[in-house]
Amino acid sequence: MMIIKSVDFSKLFDTLRFFFNTHLDKKRLSKIEDQLMENIRILADANFKCYQANMTVIAERKKDKVDTRLISDMELQARTVGERRVKAKTAINSLLNSIYPLTDKKKVEPESLINDDIVYSVGEMIDRLTIEQIKMADYQSRLNEGAVSEATEMVKKIKQSQLWSERVRRYLELKLQEIEQKGFYEYVEEMRTYDLSGIRDVF
Repeated sequence: MMIIKSVDFSKLFDTLRFFFNTHLDKKRLSKIEDQLMENIRILADANFKCYQANMTVIAERKKDKVDTRLISDMELQARTVGERRVKAKTAINSLLNSIYPLTDKKKVEPESLINDDIVYSVGEMIDRLTIEQIKMADYQSRLNEGAVSEATEMVKKIKQSQLWSERVRRYLELKLQEIEQKGFYEYVEEMRTYDLSGIRDVF
């Protein structure tokens, strides 16, 4: 199993910056733009490290003789970066809320679930875009390295991932337009039951 070493997110980052600058008020955006992009980078990096950790565990568990220390380390890494991922998503949503605060409680109720900032948050959409970017890089790597018999399946998966990305990008643009039009962005911090403090090395 080939585990990719890196993913180039630069085009995605440029696209997201373009979306923010196109659909949000530039004066408001300027207050948080650098922080927003930094948390998007943190989110992408966390998702990639989570991919690497999980793929390493899967590959190791397929061996006749497994390295239990490696599996333990990688499973802890997946959980740790998973928590970093949640914090980055929350930070993205919080930053948008800071420049588009809830000033009129009457406006909070969405017309439908599609307009609900919590159900369909900007952070979640960006999270999905980074995940699909990783998937496409992984599939492309397998296509480049794999047998001819796997080529059709990898091409199909790349196209499916591209479709996911295109749909999410379109909805993200609509969501940003909606935020600017209604003048507020609602968010509720994602609560976690995991507590990673005090975890000890069992080896």
